Amino acid sequence: MPLFNYTAVSADGKQSTGSFKAVNRERLLAHLRENSLTPVNIQEVPDVDNPVSAPKTTKSSKSSKPSSFHLGVGISRKELMVFTRQLATTLTAGLPLIRIIHVVCNESKNPRVKKVMGAVGTSLQKGKSFSQALEEHPTIFDSMYLNMVKVGERSGDLPSCVSRLAELLEKEISLRRKVKSAMAYPGFILTFTTIMTYALVAFMMPLFIPVFRDSGLNIERDYPLTQFLLEASDFATSGPKMGLLLTAFLAVLGGFKVAISTPSGRFAWDLFKVNIPFVKSFFLNVVAARFARSFSLLLKSGVPLVDAMNLVARASGNEAVARRLSKGARNIGEGEGITKTLKWTSVFPDMLIQMSAMGEEAGSLPDMMERVADYYDEEVDASVDALTALLEPSMMILIGGIVCVFVMGVLLPILGVSSSVQEQM
Repeated sequence: MPLFNYTAVSADGKQSTGSFKAVNRERLLAHLRENSLTPVNIQEVPDVDNPVSAPKTTKSSKSSKPSSFHLGVGISRKELMVFTRQLATTLTAGLPLIRIIHVVCNESKNPRVKKVMGAVGTSLQKGKSFSQALEEHPTIFDSMYLNMVKVGERSGDLPSCVSRLAELLEKEISLRRKVKSAMAYPGFILTFTTIMTYALVAFMMPLFIPVFRDSGLNIERDYPLTQFLLEASDFATSGPKMGLLLTAFLAVLGGFKVAISTPSGRFAWDLFKVNIPFVKSFFLNVVAARFARSFSLLLKSGVPLVDAMNLVARASGNEAVARRLSKGARNIGEGEGITKTLKWTSVFPDMLIQMSAMGEEAGSLPDMMERVADYYDEEVDASVDALTALLEPSMMILIGGIVCVFVMGVLLPILGVSSSVQEQM
């Protein structure tokens, strides 16, 4: 039976070392948990009487070390939320962490989740803490996630911290869904209108060209609207011209995506979004809701104020806001009050500033920030509903206007032909 040397920490923070014979590493971990010990380091002692059992250090074993880089996979925010909720529920029920990871790994139907959770489980079996195992996959578990897990480990209340983290992810996904909904509707209207206009000009207008040609009317001189539609039809039915237009459009779109992928480009785009007339308040409400929710969670978990501000800055989802919050964190570190700092950022609505001041004075800033988050969630909902209600009649007016222009462009020359025929009679 293998012999393991271990270093562990008790619930009161005292470190202890010892040796234990176990069938495998998992049995040792179970033994430590039964004695309320958290493993820090575990090493298997080579069996000199049985050289086969001694661990081998080969190139292949080194290369099998789990890392997010070698995994080459990613997990969506929704998948991460589902995993976190499962983790919170099972931890609250009292199941051992390593068993939870194995269950998630075995039962998950998503190969990406199985691969990552398998790597995390392997790290736990090697004696690493949960946060250390997650740190090996920085592309999946961000700084906010890792710090919440570390707080839970230090406080001995990992289930509560993970539960709060799951709630935060759920709220974040809901908020993102609202933003996508608000942005998708105008995009749908624009796409539909473009397709309809192209169909009218490219397929319907050519049907009337022979009529206009045989009418004897001077279309170019007397009917400018009709002439415009004819020229548009000629352009739309020309392969080289449409190909050039499509190429230019794709080039602009590609250039935009490349630009916003750079730090400076991302900053400029995010700054533009929070300064667009008419929709500025919507984006600021989204930023306020995300900030207040994350800030409240971190403060409730015992994260220091400066660290909480820095973490929220990284999780803000807006580079322009993140830079202001990072500078604000430095101000707090120099002794500045939280309310004064938030006002200095010139990012958040007055409502959030006032609620922050009340929470700071009453000593209930985390609870107040949670109420603020709920308020701005409702504001985002109201903004989405208002946008939908505004766009529906706008779409009808736009489509009606396009159809009206087309009908007038076709009908006016026909009426002209009819008038000339009546005059000749």
